[in-house]
Amino acid sequence: MKILFVCIGNICRSPMAEGVFRRFLQEEGLAGEIEVASAGTMAYRKGLPPDERTINTAASRGIDLSSFIVRKIDDDDFADYDLILAMEENVFSELKSLRPHYGEEFKKAELKLFMDFVPDEAGNDVHDPYYGGADGFERMYQTIEKGCKNLITFLKNKVTE
Repeated sequence: MKILFVCIGNICRSPMAEGVFRRFLQEEGLAGEIEVASAGTMAYRKGLPPDERTINTAASRGIDLSSFIVRKIDDDDFADYDLILAMEENVFSELKSLRPHYGEEFKKAELKLFMDFVPDEAGNDVHDPYYGGADGFERMYQTIEKGCKNLITFLKNKVTE
């Protein structure tokens, strides 16, 4: 299975989700069974590292994002990934419009909102911390950690069905 996390710039929320989810996959012994990546809908920082505050927040939890490189989603992602998780409702809408219209012989990724895996929090968006301070990055991390834990549980239950 292949999972892709997507936000606007691939500099805060989606790389954090990728890093947190990778850690949980390692802890659960699923790292070899599930591939994970992240992307953005815009390419304004393509090829650069994520926001330094994202890297620092992750590092404070033992998650290394220092070698991560920002990238933009492309048409192939919709065929290559099984599940694409949008970090906010606007990104979800944009992904629906960006999705290529493949013929029947091509696999299409399932699109979902990441917040579907965080039912105890209101709203459809993971808080975007970009224009705030460290507390916003902490809030983003907490939400992503909850969602990634629930996503692992969901995937484990799906396998046993």
